[in-house]
Amino acid sequence: MQPATRLSRARRWLVLLSTLVLACGLPTPCFALDLLSDVSKERAKEIGIKVTMGPSANNDVRVQVDFDKDVLKKEFKYAYMDLTRGGKRLVSTYIMPFKPAPNMLHFEIYLDPEAVADATVTITVWGDPITGNGYRIKLKDFVEKPAAR
Repeated sequence: MQPATRLSRARRWLVLLSTLVLACGLPTPCFALDLLSDVSKERAKEIGIKVTMGPSANNDVRVQVDFDKDVLKKEFKYAYMDLTRGGKRLVSTYIMPFKPAPNMLHFEIYLDPEAVADATVTITVWGDPITGNGYRIKLKDFVEKPAAR
């Protein structure tokens, strides 16, 4: 076999291998197809989201998010929590829901009290077969102000 033939055969295999890697190995879930919107307390009530916070046994804050799927009539896709400070993401994690009833989803996270101001929870539902609608909840907007004495 001549060196030029070996080189062209190796080049064909390299092109095929790189094409397979690009086509099969790189695609991953992407947030670019999710339409995100920030949710106020009033909007949360309209779309069936209830956020409650309270102390936990470990001196943390227990954040409970309940989501009534029947209000939006859309199927749940996923939920995640982000913790950012100074514009830099410190933590991003998916949250696993509990299903206390067929139409309800329940999420719980525990945070340091100082982190609540920097945390968001995003619940995403299917908008259509490709895109999702994400409802971003800034936890600081849901903290109850202490009653005046």
